[in-house]
Amino acid sequence: VKAIDPTIAALEEAFAAGDVAAIFAEPIQGEAGVVPLPEGFLVRARELATEHNALLILDEVQTGSGRTGEWFAHQHLGITPDAVTIAKSVGAGFPLGALITYGSASELFYPGTHNSTFGGNPLASAVANAVLEFIESENLLENVTARGAELREKVADLPLVASTRGAGLLIGIVLDAPVAADVAAEALTRGLVINAPAPDVIRLAPAYTIGDSEIAEFLDIFTASLDAVAAQNQENAR
Repeated sequence: VKAIDPTIAALEEAFAAGDVAAIFAEPIQGEAGVVPLPEGFLVRARELATEHNALLILDEVQTGSGRTGEWFAHQHLGITPDAVTIAKSVGAGFPLGALITYGSASELFYPGTHNSTFGGNPLASAVANAVLEFIESENLLENVTARGAELREKVADLPLVASTRGAGLLIGIVLDAPVAADVAAEALTRGLVINAPAPDVIRLAPAYTIGDSEIAEFLDIFTASLDAVAAQNQENAR
C-alpha cells in the first residue's frame, strides 16, 4: 500500500509504474477537514484504473448514503467505481458497514472468501433497509442539498469564518485562525456538539431532517461561540 499526493500528476505517475492493483480514495476527505479531491482527480482515476486493469475503490463511509445530496458522492461526477465502502449514515446510528461492488469486481469477493462473525446480520440489514426507505420516501436528498447550501451561505459572513467547503450536509467551515478547537469547546458549553478535525476547520454533519428551527438554533449558538473566541483573541492580543 502506497499513499500518493492527491494530484492528477501523482496519480498518473503511480500508474505509470505498472504495478497498481487498486486505488483507494475518499471523494471528500472527512477526517482531514472536509477536503474535496482536486477537480478531475476521480474521473482520471477511473480512466487510469480501466486502462491498467486495476480497481477503483471509494471510501464513502462519510460521504455515502445521501450525505452529499446524492446517494454517493461519486454520482456527482458521473463515474462508476468498482467497489464502494459505506457505513455511518446508512445505519442512522446503528453499527453497520457494507461493501458494494459493481460489474466484474463482484466476482472477486464472494461467500467463502471472507468470514465475519456479524457479517450479514439480519437486524443490521433491516435497519439499513428502513433508513434508506425513509430517506427515499421523505425526499431527504433534496433537503440535504438545500439545507447544506443554506448553512454554507449563512455562516459565510460570521466572525472568524474564511470560507466553506464540502457538499450537501458534509460541511467544512474554514476559519481565519487555528482556533477550531476553542470554537468547538465554546459551542459545547452552550449545548452544541461540533467537530474540529483540523486546527482551522469546523466540521458539520447534521441530520438529513434538519429544518428551519434547528438551523436557527445552530446559528445562534455557533455565532455566540465564534464571538466568544474572537473576543478572547482580541483580549490576548492586547
